[in-house]
Amino acid sequence: MWSCGRKASGDPRGALDPARLDRVLEPLLDAGLAYTVHAPLEIDLMDPTSRELQRDVLDASLRFARAVGADVVVCHAGQRVGARDAPHRLKDQLACERDALREAGEIAGEMGAVIAVENYYPELPILRGEVYDYSVWPSELAEQISAVDHPCVGLCLDVGHAALAARAFGFDYLEECAAVAPLVRHLHLHDNLRKPNLTGNPPVSEHTVYGLGDLHLPPGRGTIPSKRLSAAWISPTTLPAASSSPRTLVPGPGGSADRPRARTHGDDAPEKNPSLENGVRQGFSRQETASSDGAKTGPPARHHQCPTSKEAEGKIGPVAEELLSRPGRYRP
Repeated sequence: MWSCGRKASGDPRGALDPARLDRVLEPLLDAGLAYTVHAPLEIDLMDPTSRELQRDVLDASLRFARAVGADVVVCHAGQRVGARDAPHRLKDQLACERDALREAGEIAGEMGAVIAVENYYPELPILRGEVYDYSVWPSELAEQISAVDHPCVGLCLDVGHAALAARAFGFDYLEECAAVAPLVRHLHLHDNLRKPNLTGNPPVSEHTVYGLGDLHLPPGRGTIPSKRLSAAWISPTTLPAASSSPRTLVPGPGGSADRPRARTHGDDAPEKNPSLENGVRQGFSRQETASSDGAKTGPPARHHQCPTSKEAEGKIGPVAEELLSRPGRYRP
C-alpha cells in the first residue's frame, strides 16, 4: 500500500463550512422534500496522491446528507490515471478503495444511510486509454462492491451510463444490468440515444444538438429499452463465467466497438469473493424461490440491510440547529 501525503493542520479542504451550511439548509428543509446526495464527481478513492483528502470530501458529503435527512449518498468509483498512477499497482489501488469504502460505510451506518457507488460512462479520456475506469462494466463494479462486503455500501446503477458503455465496448446491456440487481441500492433512471462520442467531435457542449453522449433525457425519449430492462430485473439471468482481471476498453475500428478483451495483470487481479462467485459471475435470479416445504420465499434479498440509525456526532451551525429542532425534522 502506498503512503499518502497528509493535510496540514487547519487545512479547510474537504470540510463543510457551517455558515454556508446554515444558509443552504433553511430552504432545503422548509421545502419538505426528501433528498439523496451526490458527492462531488471528482472523488477518487483510488488516487494514491491524496487519499486522506478524498476521504475527507466523502465524509463531508455524508455529513451534509445527515443534515438534510438524506439516506443515500452516491459517489463514483475510482479511476487509474495515466502517469499519476504508473508507479502503483492496480491491485493496491483497488484494495485502498475498498478500505476507504468500508470506513465510510461505518459512518453511513451510524446515520442510517447507504453509500451507493455509481457506474461510469465512456467519456473521451477512457476511450483514448488515458484513464482506466473499471466501473464502465457494471459487473466489474459489482465485483468490487461485493469484495467491500459492507452492509451500508451498495451500487448505484446509472442505466444511461451502462447503455453508452454497452454500445462503446460491446457488452450485453440487459445481462449486465440484470446481473448486478441484488447489489443495487439506488437507481439513476434517464434516457439517451446510446450514441457515445468516440472521437471528441463535436464538443460536449454540442452533444444535445447531435444526440450524443450522456443526454439525461426523460425515460422514453431515447432508445434505451426500458421495458426490456424492467423485465430483465425480474427474470433469471446468467452471465458466462469470466476472469476477474480488468478488461481492456478499446473501441473498434470505424466507429464501432469490439467486445472488450480480458487483460491479464498477473497478481494485480482482484481476489475472488465467495458472494461474487454465487452472484455476478453465475447470474442472479430475481424469480421467486421455493423453500424445502414448497412455500414461496420471494426474490433473494439484496446484499445487506443497513443497520438502524444511531445518533451521529458532529456540530452544526445555529440556524441549522434551530431548523432541525422543529417538530418532524430529521435530527442529525
